[in-house]
Amino acid sequence: MGRGKIVIRRIDNTTSRQVTFSKRRNGLLKGEELAILCDAEVGVVIFSSTGKLYDFASSSMSKVIERYDKLKEETDQSASPMAELKLLQSWNWQKY
Repeated sequence: MGRGKIVIRRIDNTTSRQVTFSKRRNGLLKGEELAILCDAEVGVVIFSSTGKLYDFASSSMSKVIERYDKLKEETDQSASPMAELKLLQSWNWQKY
């Protein structure tokens, strides 16, 4: 039997919120596993509520951001978010 669904909303208790942030942040920063297992280029940037920066990049963060910017420039800036998402999904990432 699986877990029940939870409502996604801000956690009011500061301590609980920090614990949840730490656990979920660690899960997101497992991008290294995704990069290795699936030969993906991964970049993750997280700012905590206190302003602390957490990041991970499978190569270098500047390379990941450059690649993102290049793709972003190639898309029509007036395109809807759904059209942009479809373009990202269909993009041939082996091109780079």
